Amino acid sequence: MRPIERPDDREVALLRKSRIADSILLSWGLTELIVDGLILTHFAVEKHDEATKEFLTRRDFETKVNFLSKMGILTTEETKRIKDFKKERNSLFHSPKGGFLPLLSREERKILRRLGEDSVRAGFYAYGRLRKNELDEESRDWVAHESSGKR
Repeated sequence: MRPIERPDDREVALLRKSRIADSILLSWGLTELIVDGLILTHFAVEKHDEATKEFLTRRDFETKVNFLSKMGILTTEETKRIKDFKKERNSLFHSPKGGFLPLLSREERKILRRLGEDSVRAGFYAYGRLRKNELDEESRDWVAHESSGKR
């Protein structure tokens, strides 16, 4: 399975410069992909077959996040960040009383972007730990733990 790559500064800058709807949808899509990727990695699934597809599609997002949290793959803080973003995103896109994006204040947009970025980062760091890698902040590359022998 191809590893999840860390978003580089250009991608984060694109999220910040994009229209708020684009930013929210992109962050949400990445969060969903990373959550599915964490589950596939946890079970060491190397291919996508019908059984894998059924497993992932028959469970809602909340169930997947709770499972990852219960297994210790997501920390309490990472789980909170993902759920906070989900709550705000859903209030905008799935609630009859949801906000109207063009009317959001600059501060509300800033908060939503930050929640989206935090959600993506939470999944990203969990993935690195699951793969037994550490992020070298200087080189911005994954580095294998001494004990894992991976690269």
